[in-house]
Amino acid sequence: MTASNYSFVGFLGSLLLASLCDVVHLPVELAAFRPSFVVLILIYWLLFVPAHVGVCTAWLVGLWVDALRGDVLGVNATAFALLSYVIFLLYQRLRVFPILQQAVVIGVLVAAQMFITRTLLDLVGRSVNESLYHYWPVLTSAIVWPWCLNTLHRWRRV
Repeated sequence: MTASNYSFVGFLGSLLLASLCDVVHLPVELAAFRPSFVVLILIYWLLFVPAHVGVCTAWLVGLWVDALRGDVLGVNATAFALLSYVIFLLYQRLRVFPILQQAVVIGVLVAAQMFITRTLLDLVGRSVNESLYHYWPVLTSAIVWPWCLNTLHRWRRV
């Protein structure tokens, strides 16, 4: 798969679908386990189409997530931009990792994004209840990554 398979409509469609999955109402017992769908979609596009999706795109997606969730404008944008920079440095290595190893790295990247977001929210005075309960999305995102990867690969081929 090359960068020529990039489709802005595919990127935008997958991002909107991930946004919908992020805001759909879940029972309280399940809401804590929701994977970070927007982050997973962004990571996919950053890994496999780095020529078209980069730091600026990640920043704009972060602004979209800030507006969608009602967070302080720029918090997720900054976290997504930093995340995309790290991925840009490592994408050639990450693409050749076995899928299980990729899932572990994706879990670490999601944890880093969540940590940056929570730290920035603390800095602007909107602290959140910090407990390990809020980090379940790290594990569920790592578990969902192989499915997300295969689905988006198939979607790009169409």
